[in-house]
Amino acid sequence: MTDTLSIDAAVDAVMASESGTASDPAPVDAASAPEAAPEIVDGNDIPDDQAGTDEAANKPAEDAGGADEAPVQPAAEAPNHWSAEGKAAFAALPPETQAVILAEAQSTEKVTAKKLEETAAERKAAKQEREKFSQGAQRVIAAAEKAEQTFAGRWDKWTPEVWSALAQQDATQYTALKAQFDAEQAANQQIQSARKEAEEHQHADWLKEQREALSTLAPALVDPVKGEQNRRELSSYLIQQGATPEGIEAADAVSLSIAHKAMMYDAGIAKLTKPTQPAPPKAALKPSGTPADSSQQRTEGRARERFERTGSIDDAVDVLLARKG
Repeated sequence: MTDTLSIDAAVDAVMASESGTASDPAPVDAASAPEAAPEIVDGNDIPDDQAGTDEAANKPAEDAGGADEAPVQPAAEAPNHWSAEGKAAFAALPPETQAVILAEAQSTEKVTAKKLEETAAERKAAKQEREKFSQGAQRVIAAAEKAEQTFAGRWDKWTPEVWSALAQQDATQYTALKAQFDAEQAANQQIQSARKEAEEHQHADWLKEQREALSTLAPALVDPVKGEQNRRELSSYLIQQGATPEGIEAADAVSLSIAHKAMMYDAGIAKLTKPTQPAPPKAALKPSGTPADSSQQRTEGRARERFERTGSIDDAVDVLLARKG
């Protein structure tokens, strides 16, 4: 091992010489002399390109790693139209999950709003198309009525006997008039055919409107499962009351809903006035006293009293329910 003086030892030696307490060192060979200790310089003498090195090393430890921490995301609020249960469940979620749910909800709302706009536009366009067609159909019907009146007014008097007499008297005139008659008759038939088609389309649109109205006024008549059966029963009831099939077919939604309520009312009255089977004899009661009416009997009695006062369908139904227990 060489007798090399360490940096720490060199610093101690310099400090000792400055205080005047250190003894003179023994002479040494130039070849074996230790390297000169690094010169202690003041911090102000550090070059500018190295100025930040010591400052970075002496920075407090708490500054390190602060830049890597993600900012805390604040909690979000649920939309106002959500239920109280939904808002409570949403509030219990982490902020990150809340942000995802809100983003999806906003996306869904945008898609729904777009679909509603498209549907509204389609309905508006369909309504305008129906109105346009209805106006055209009305013009066709009016023109057909006028054409029929014109044709009848011109040719009604030309009976087979008149045609036969003309053919015998003037064959040339007969031929000319017969050609004119055939042409006008063909034109009238065409316009009457267009009139029939227009009336059928109008009737189909009218039936669609009445069906849509019945879904609110009398849902039982358009029920997907029992609607057809309920309509047959209503038709039978109306025919018994003196209505005709043609009149039933032409009835609008309001009239049908009223007729359906009348049928239900009559059915309820019929059940109430139907004689009931005598109840089986009850077991012999104890001689301790006469028991009071049962709860079911009291309920039925009160319901019957209400029905006798009001005569309403709802009270009639209450009587039936109370009787069934």
